[in-house]
Amino acid sequence: EHKLNIPPGIKHGDYEILSNMGDESENYREPGDIVFIFKEDKNEDSYRDGDNLVINLPILLSEALLGFSIPYMHPNKNTIIIELDTLLRLFMPLPHSDQLDPTRP
Repeated sequence: EHKLNIPPGIKHGDYEILSNMGDESENYREPGDIVFIFKEDKNEDSYRDGDNLVINLPILLSEALLGFSIPYMHPNKNTIIIELDTLLRLFMPLPHSDQLDPTRP
């Protein structure tokens, strides 16, 4: 059994080598290397931006304004909690009747 540690931020096409860990054979003097080449799976709700994972997470307006706590299954199979616990305030004064566009019906 062999163990491979995958470093954070590894990208499509990167590789890791386990030297001299291949099967031994009487035809060769020493065991060969095992080469792992990484392939990123495409996912419609997330993508990579440099070393960052960007996810598209639909939320309700009430969640955007009042906060939310949503579990997300990370590609490494760990569940992380995405939270917004800051109350957003909208400062959008309504126009007074004398400020409305007079050309508009």
